[in-house]
Amino acid sequence: MIKTEKVIFHLPEDSFSTIMEYVVREGKKVTAEEQLHGQILLEETYLRLCKGMNAPHLAATVTVKKRFGDVSVELVAPGEAMNPILSLTEWVDDEADLYSVNVLKANRERMGYARRNGANVVSIKIHEGGTKEIFRTVLGLVLGLCCGAAMKATLPAEMLLWVEANINEPFEDMFMHSLTMMVAPVIFFAIIAGLTNMSETADIGKMGVHMVAQSVGFVFSFSVLSVGVGLLLFPGELTSLAGFFESGGGGTVAGGFSLKSMIVDIIPANLVDPFKGENLLQVLFLALFFGVVVNRLGEKAQIAKDIIEFMNSFCLCVMEMLVRFVPLIVFLSMMKLAFHTGPEVFVVLGKILFGCYFCIPLGFALFSVILAIYGKLSPMVFLRKLCAFAPVPLAINSSNAALPKTLEFANARLGISPSLASFALPVGIQLHQAGACVYLALPAIMMARVFDKPFTVDFLLSLIVYAFIFAYTMPPVPGAGLICMGSVFSAIGVPPETVMFFLCIEPLCDMASTVINVGCNVASTLLVAKKFDMWDDKKYMKG
Repeated sequence: MIKTEKVIFHLPEDSFSTIMEYVVREGKKVTAEEQLHGQILLEETYLRLCKGMNAPHLAATVTVKKRFGDVSVELVAPGEAMNPILSLTEWVDDEADLYSVNVLKANRERMGYARRNGANVVSIKIHEGGTKEIFRTVLGLVLGLCCGAAMKATLPAEMLLWVEANINEPFEDMFMHSLTMMVAPVIFFAIIAGLTNMSETADIGKMGVHMVAQSVGFVFSFSVLSVGVGLLLFPGELTSLAGFFESGGGGTVAGGFSLKSMIVDIIPANLVDPFKGENLLQVLFLALFFGVVVNRLGEKAQIAKDIIEFMNSFCLCVMEMLVRFVPLIVFLSMMKLAFHTGPEVFVVLGKILFGCYFCIPLGFALFSVILAIYGKLSPMVFLRKLCAFAPVPLAINSSNAALPKTLEFANARLGISPSLASFALPVGIQLHQAGACVYLALPAIMMARVFDKPFTVDFLLSLIVYAFIFAYTMPPVPGAGLICMGSVFSAIGVPPETVMFFLCIEPLCDMASTVINVGCNVASTLLVAKKFDMWDDKKYMKG
C-alpha cells in the first residue's frame, strides 16, 4: 500500500529549522547534507517570494510529504504570480550570497513551480527513496547470469527456447516499445525547453556567445576522439556474435548511412512522421526550429512556454518511472545471454567499459591541449588538478549534484572568479555533454563490426556528426543514452532493439560520462575566465 503523510507548518510563525528537524525525524534516511541543502532551498525560496511579491512577512504554508520513500516539502504562498526558482543565467556579484545561490542552481531539478488557485506553489524534493540504480542493475546482471547458467545446465533446449520466447522476449519488447513511445516527445520538449535557457545565455552578450561556441568546439573534438578510440578497440569484424542478436529477433535492417543522406533527410516531409520515432534527427530539427520561433515571439509565447515546461516535466516523470524497470530487464537480458553465448560477449562489453574510462584521461589531455593552444595556459597544471578532482563527480555520478563541489574547485584550485563560475558552470552543464559521445560511438562501432558494415570515410564522418549532435542535444532524462543509441543503430543498419544488450553497463558508462562532462565544463569555463580576465593566475599556478 502506498503511504502518504502530510504535516502542515505556517510561515513566518514556524522556523525553517523546526520544519527541517521534523523532516529529519520523520524521514529517517534523510542525511545531514540533505537537511542542510533542504533548509537552504526552503529558506531562499521563501525569501525570494517575499521580495518578488513585495511582502516582507509573507504568510505561507509548508506541507511535508512522504511518498514512495521520497520526502518533499511544498510551499504555498497566496498572492500575485511569482516564480522563485532561480534562472541558470542569473548573475550574482555579492560573494556572501554565492553559496546559497549555487545550492539553488544545483538543485533546480529537485524543484518545481506551479500556479494553483491564486497561489504560488513550489515543491522541493529533500530526499529520494529507493535503492541506488547502479546497485540494482549490477544485482540484476549477476542474478540473471547465474539463473541463466543454472537453467542452461539443468533444462532441455526446448524448455530454454520456451522461456526465452514466452518470458524474456515479451518483457524486453514491452520495455523497448515503452522507450520508443516516449522517444520523440522526450527529445522534442527537452530541446525546446533547453533553447529557452540558451537564449538567455545569448542575452548575456559576448560571454554567452563564447560559451556556446566553445562548447561546440569541445564536444565536436571529443566526438572525433571517441570514434578514434572505438576504431582502436574494435579494429576487425565481430560477425561471430551476429547469431546471438539475430536469435533475439533482430536482423540487419536496411538503410544507407552517409553524411549526404543524413543532411537531406533531416527536414521531414510532414509533421507526423518524425513523431513515430524512426528518425530522431527530424525530431531535433523540428524542436530547434520551433524553439527558435517560440523565442522570437517573446512574451506572446508565454502560454506556449508554460505548456512546454509542463510537458518536459511530464516526460521526465514518465521516463523516471520506466527506468525503474531497468534492473528487471537487465536480469532477463542476462538470463537470455547465458542461454546462447560464452565469455566472448563479456570481452566486448568489457572493451566498451574500458573505452569509456580510458576516454577520461584522454579527454582531460584533449581539454588541456585546447587550453594551451587557445588560452595560453599551462596544460600540465590543469591536467594534474583535474585528475585529482575527478573522483568527486565519479562518486556523485551527477553533474548537477556535483555542482557545489565543482564551483568550489573552480574558484579555489583554478582561480576562476566566483561570480563567473556561479553563472557559467550551471549553464555549461547543458552545453558540455561530451561524455555522451563515447557512450554512443563505442557501441555503434561494435555493432557495425558485428553486422559487418563497411567502414568508409563517409560512414566515419557521419558517425562523428551523429555522436556530436546527440551529445550536444541529449535530453537530461533517465534512459536518454539508450534512446539516442537506438536511433544511431537504426541509421547504420543495426536493429535498434539490440540496445537492450548494453542496458547492463549503462550505469557504469554513465559514471565515466559524468566525469568527462564535468571536465569539459570546467575547461570551457576556465577559457572564458581567461578571455574576460576573470581569473586569478596565482591561484591557478599554486600547488
